[in-house]
Amino acid sequence: MKRIIIVGILIAIIYMAGNLVKTEIKRYISNASLIMSGIHNDELRKIIIVHYNDTILKDKTPIPENTEISIETTYINTDSLLDVIAQINNAQTCGSGGCIRTLYIQNQENNFYPISFSYAAKEIKFENSITNGMHDITINGNEKNQMHWNGNEYTFNEF
Repeated sequence: MKRIIIVGILIAIIYMAGNLVKTEIKRYISNASLIMSGIHNDELRKIIIVHYNDTILKDKTPIPENTEISIETTYINTDSLLDVIAQINNAQTCGSGGCIRTLYIQNQENNFYPISFSYAAKEIKFENSITNGMHDITINGNEKNQMHWNGNEYTFNEF
């Protein structure tokens, strides 16, 4: 019986360690994608912080320069350039529903500009389906929480 318990504990530890490694590898791949496309994290951080301060937080306390930012690369629109999902991890932008995520499209000059999307979520996934030139988004793994691009912004289940 002791062996079964010990084996079960070891399997649980290996499973948790594997998930941590998987998350770190995903983060490194994302950062490598940015570096390979000629984008420097410092420049992107500044763009993200300015956008959060100017449009999301507006008249609230500005986000400090050294705030932790999670950056994930993906393809948001139909061009071949990597785009960015950003999340600032602090009490101002995170709550029980998740952290506010913002989206940035890369143009041909390797500059990023925010699009009209700021949504608090624990998880967002870009689907293969496309509406008006932008990939559809599933929020928190729930197909009913799918957003579509209406030409100006992402909206829930509208075309």
